[in-house]
Amino acid sequence: MRAPSNALLCLAADGVGTVSAVLGGLLTFAPETGRRWLGLTGTGVARTRVLGAADLSLGIAIIATRSSRSRWRAVACRSLLHLVFAGEYVRGDHRRSAMAMCVLFVLDAGIAVALRKQPR
Repeated sequence: MRAPSNALLCLAADGVGTVSAVLGGLLTFAPETGRRWLGLTGTGVARTRVLGAADLSLGIAIIATRSSRSRWRAVACRSLLHLVFAGEYVRGDHRRSAMAMCVLFVLDAGIAVALRKQPR
């Protein structure tokens, strides 16, 4: 299998960063609305804000490190955050959403690995 092009990887990471910043901002600044939209009904407001702040910070880091060789680290951290969200969905008895988070973990981890393997 051929490695993805640099432009495709950059676009994928931009997408991850943008979605992360938007959803993180929603969870941080409008936690009740964010919980409702994302189905995090079993998660308290304070915990929702913490998760949102982490997501927002990682989204900004992914976007801000666009031209940096260390961008893969922010994408890798974002992929791990999916597992935290999966745990929240399991606690709220939303198994399908938890599985979706696990799929997103694999996708984002793949993007991070591909970014890491790019030639310098």
